[in-house]
Amino acid sequence: MAQRAPTAAATPIRQRRWSATDRAGHLDDAVPAGDADVCRTEAASGLLSWFQPARFEGTREGVIHRPGWAGIATPAPYAGFMSPAHDQPGLPADADVIVIGAGLAGLAAARHLQQAGRSVVVLEAAAAPGGRVRTDIVDGFRLDRGFQLYNPTYPEGARVFDHAALDLKGFERGAIVAGQGRRYRLGDPRTHPTWALDALRAPLGGPLGLARFAAYALRCATTDPATLARRTDDPTNRVLTTAGVNADLMSGLVAPFLSGVFLEPELHTSRRFADLILRSFVRGTPSVPARGMQALPDQLAAHIDHLHLNTSVTHVAPGRVRSDQGELTAAAVVVAVGPAQVPTLLPDVPAPTTRACTTWYHVPDQPPAELAFGQA
Repeated sequence: MAQRAPTAAATPIRQRRWSATDRAGHLDDAVPAGDADVCRTEAASGLLSWFQPARFEGTREGVIHRPGWAGIATPAPYAGFMSPAHDQPGLPADADVIVIGAGLAGLAAARHLQQAGRSVVVLEAAAAPGGRVRTDIVDGFRLDRGFQLYNPTYPEGARVFDHAALDLKGFERGAIVAGQGRRYRLGDPRTHPTWALDALRAPLGGPLGLARFAAYALRCATTDPATLARRTDDPTNRVLTTAGVNADLMSGLVAPFLSGVFLEPELHTSRRFADLILRSFVRGTPSVPARGMQALPDQLAAHIDHLHLNTSVTHVAPGRVRSDQGELTAAAVVVAVGPAQVPTLLPDVPAPTTRACTTWYHVPDQPPAELAFGQA
């Protein structure tokens, strides 16, 4: 598939918004086409189940340095591929394991079971695999649904994905902090040594706090994930304060950054998860696949022998699944659906309390360099 869908040169991409809370796409006024995408993210209560429940009332703005990339979730042409195995005429009568849901969790489980020699059938209600990880084509741009990144140092990702085939495109290893009427660049000294003076001038409480935060992040980076997962389950804000992160650094950089990751401003998220995130940021570069985040589920789906799309499951019982395409039996059933679908399939299991974000993307009418200190 081409890197970018065909489009007329004069066709503008429109400003779009996606709310994961109501799963609805909204099309706003058209804006002129340009060379970079700017995103503004607002978080509220909703559907990101892997984050600790809380509220996030702030907003943040940033620049995507890859021309032609943005993220929404309005209905649009599907940007992925479908292998012949995904276009099967009917359901098998039985299997060793039935997996309900073809998001990343369901696909990874199915692949693991297949590698163990089990026969697996995956049922997915949507028209494409991926769950929340999807990419659409709008006005010639590949647009990820929501503000998503992938770090190649995520332990599980490194085990299940072929990174070379994903053709990952990395982002700058740094941040821009606004304060005192100007902007300051803070970056990884290994890749941006000339930004050090800017970092020292930033209104973040002085170099000592920066050094202490860097030392804490480095300790996370040099600790194996299993050890991080066994650390005391304390809130992130308390742990960072104990490590010497001062109030100015916390409010000016650390909290705004991590709250955008966790979707909660108080940083009550478990330090176990925060430490793993810091480890990944130090050891790897946040990226997106060249063909969008949809490439992740597509790569897993290509290895699934029996993946049935447009198949809604209506009832689950031990060893039996009923769908709108027929009934199946199996020795085991794996339910890997989003939180909103849990009560429908498993009435005795309470739906997890979750969060979501609303992401706005548009194409500005100035070149990327004007938005990123000439670095784009």
